[in-house]
Amino acid sequence: MRAPNRLSAAVFAAAISLFPGAQLFSAEAGAQQLQARQAALREEQAALEREQAELDALQESNARKLKTLRASEITRGMVRQAELDLESARIALDSLRVKKQDAQQVIDALENEAGALKAQIIALKSTGRASRQEISGLEETLKNKQALLELEQEHLGNLETGVTLANQRLDITAQWTQRLGDLHGAGAELTQRETLEELQAPLQQEHRRLLNRAAELNRRLDSLRGDGAAVRAERERLKTELFETDELIKIKQTELALADAGLRLRQIEDTTPSRHAVQQADDLLDTLASQTQIIKQRLSVLEQQREVASKRLALGGAERFPAAQQLRAIDKLTRALERQRERLLDLNENAQTRRDALRAAYEENLRRALTTRQSLPEGVSGWRTLGDELASLPETLWRSAVTQVFATLGQADALRIIMLLLAEGAWLGAMLWLRRYLNKLVVKVSAHEQTFAVKVLLAKLRLLHGNTLRVVFAGAVIILLVLAGVTQPALSVVTALVMVWLGYVIAVDLMRLLLMEPELHNRETHPILFQALRWAALGLSLLIALAVLGHVAPVTDTARDFIDRVFLLTWLPGLILALRYRHALLSPFTGVLSERWLRASERILGVVVITLIASALMGLIGYLNLAWTLAAFVGWLLLVLTGWGVLRGLLNDLFRRLETRGAQRPMAPPWLPRFYPPLRRAAQALLAAGALWLLFRLFGWDAHSLPARWLEALLFSSLFEIGGKPLTLAILLLTAVLLVLLWHTARLTREAASRWLSYTVEDTGARHSLSVFAQYAVALIGLLIILRILNIDLTALAIITGALAVGIGFGLQNVANNFISGVLILIERPVRTGDTVTIAGNEGDVTRIGIRSLSLRTPENQEVIIPNSEVISRPFINWTYLDRIVRCWFVVSVAHQSDLSTVQRILREALAAHPAVLRGPVPEVWLDGITGAAAIFRAHYSIDVSQHKREAVKSELLLQVCERFKSAGIPIQAP
Repeated sequence: MRAPNRLSAAVFAAAISLFPGAQLFSAEAGAQQLQARQAALREEQAALEREQAELDALQESNARKLKTLRASEITRGMVRQAELDLESARIALDSLRVKKQDAQQVIDALENEAGALKAQIIALKSTGRASRQEISGLEETLKNKQALLELEQEHLGNLETGVTLANQRLDITAQWTQRLGDLHGAGAELTQRETLEELQAPLQQEHRRLLNRAAELNRRLDSLRGDGAAVRAERERLKTELFETDELIKIKQTELALADAGLRLRQIEDTTPSRHAVQQADDLLDTLASQTQIIKQRLSVLEQQREVASKRLALGGAERFPAAQQLRAIDKLTRALERQRERLLDLNENAQTRRDALRAAYEENLRRALTTRQSLPEGVSGWRTLGDELASLPETLWRSAVTQVFATLGQADALRIIMLLLAEGAWLGAMLWLRRYLNKLVVKVSAHEQTFAVKVLLAKLRLLHGNTLRVVFAGAVIILLVLAGVTQPALSVVTALVMVWLGYVIAVDLMRLLLMEPELHNRETHPILFQALRWAALGLSLLIALAVLGHVAPVTDTARDFIDRVFLLTWLPGLILALRYRHALLSPFTGVLSERWLRASERILGVVVITLIASALMGLIGYLNLAWTLAAFVGWLLLVLTGWGVLRGLLNDLFRRLETRGAQRPMAPPWLPRFYPPLRRAAQALLAAGALWLLFRLFGWDAHSLPARWLEALLFSSLFEIGGKPLTLAILLLTAVLLVLLWHTARLTREAASRWLSYTVEDTGARHSLSVFAQYAVALIGLLIILRILNIDLTALAIITGALAVGIGFGLQNVANNFISGVLILIERPVRTGDTVTIAGNEGDVTRIGIRSLSLRTPENQEVIIPNSEVISRPFINWTYLDRIVRCWFVVSVAHQSDLSTVQRILREALAAHPAVLRGPVPEVWLDGITGAAAIFRAHYSIDVSQHKREAVKSELLLQVCERFKSAGIPIQAP
């Protein structure tokens, strides 16, 4: 039994070495030590009572001070002292938690030692080896240890009370510090405005004096009459003085701007590194650059005026004195502007240095925040402390939120209560009116055609109508908190809980509309999926509430990190299931989205879920800041994509409605529908660009952010040079966009010109030529504008054109020949669209005349592409060059014994009977020849090829002739 005793003694000795409050007591000194410990505990209890009284007095004192404290009375030292007090309160709370952990370990050691002594006494009594005196000594030691254990447990209770009071002091100090900071910020802003006013007061006074002086000079200048030498000299002197005064007014305005810029620079120098501070520095630099450019332009104008005055001075005569006076004024103004430019350069250098330092510090802080790994508690004691803090979290929330809310409401005066009642009544009345209005609107919208826009609008209306009372409750709570003056952290805690609850109920209603309302999406319901998502939303809402409370409630960083890890850990299985069954999650949208958009949505959802899984894993291993940043980016991305998809659907509905209305309106221009497709594509491109811009803004990527600088370096880095000027990727992209716009504009110009000319020009060929020329003119003008926008030197373009001419001379002769031939065809118009022609053995109707070739459609419905040079350089037949009347003919052979007069009569009757044969020119029938076997007749007739086909009319005439010959008994004989 000695080994266990030695082990227990060693453990207890180690505990004593670690925790001085626990000491072994001999039987003789135990009573005195217990009395000393009891006295120390009584002192602890008294100290706790004093702390509670001090906290009550401090809270009352702070509330009283806040009512009478003014912003002008707050100094930076007071704010720093409050911040130090807040940090001291945090340190004291952490110290008490460590003492509480130490006390728990002492209690554990005493319990183990008491258990070991009890076991030793029992063993000694059972064996009978120890004397009664030894057993009595051990029992006395055990009694002392048990008494000490009770005292240590009481000490632990005192420490728990101390932790509670320390939390209370931390809350009071945090509220006081926040209020002081707000007041100091308002006071600092007021002080800065006062400082700026003090700086600007003499400048403004001088500015007003100069304005009055300018007005007086204008009056004196207007009052001058006559044209004598003295009057002219006085007029020139007044003009010079007025010019000098006007320039001095501008200089004073610049002085005012410089004073404001200097004050803004001092404010930036006192700010801590943040994105807002960097943005302020960038804005200041933009302002300084603008002022520098203005001064540069004014100096350039003064230099030009100096040259003119010097020339006038060199002329001598009567102009000498006014010119000298003007030169002196110009020199004075130039020196003043040079001084201002030097000040601007100094301010710009200081602002740029401060901006670079702020940006470097901000980016370094951001990098550290994202790459810092938060660690979990180490050892059993650390986890026990964390468990105690989490167990006390409800009490902490109740104390910091609900208790504070009721305390604030209890301190509200009559005026604040009246304002609360009026605001709540107005809110309730407005929402009840909105509910009745939405009810009528839902009924009205449901009667319309269920397009995408109507479905989206109906879903929104139903969501608002079904959640009106919940929104009323949430809004009433937030109004109560804000108007009652509830401070942090109570305001954030209650607001977070209310908003999480409201988000949950709205999400459930939205899922019900999408999955359980068949009239909304014209598909079957999904009750199982709805119930699963409903429970998932409930669990997710609870986790979100826990995570939000962990960030707004007064808890330690360790507890907050642990809550975040729990949230990410419980979120991970849901993300994996969403990745596995993402196709099923998108199944309710099958009737709403097309197959292409469904596949794209499935891919996007997969990428989003994989990103969230990666962020959750990074958070679990400790990179919580990076995880939350990625999750926030993904959330904004989903929000923007959803909004973009909804707006795109509404945009498509709008254009479909416009097209339908245009088709139903009899007086609508026939060319108008041709403009809708390019307008729709342009609107969709603008919508996508707007969504991308909004996404950049939500990500915080302004023009000076790191991604923006990377993008700027990518777009504006020189790829190569043309004519000594760099060509960048941005120029290439801009050129491509402008060329696409130019192509669409030229095509639409051709169509619009053709439609417009259809009302004024009857000739189809003339309309075609004019519309093609309009297209080429717009293309040429647009190309020159693009070259001007891109700042491309036309000299270099001329060199390229010369090289192209050489290339044409060697290898592009046919292309150039066809191009020039196309221009000649459009000018001379030997052939027009719609003409019936025979070119190079190909007969058909001209369907298109291009810049390189034209197209024929043959009777076999074949498109024959003929180069334009074939039309210009070789003869061809244009059957409809003068008009659409074409002279046609056919040949018939009959036997010699037939009555030839009867044959001629039958042919004439057949021609006269056909409706397509024109009466003028008169159809003619001749005996064309006699062979050894037959007599040959030729029939000539005219038709309008714009209404009839030559082959069809000829076929019909031959059929009629055959029938008439058969009836008359006239045989057809081969010639």
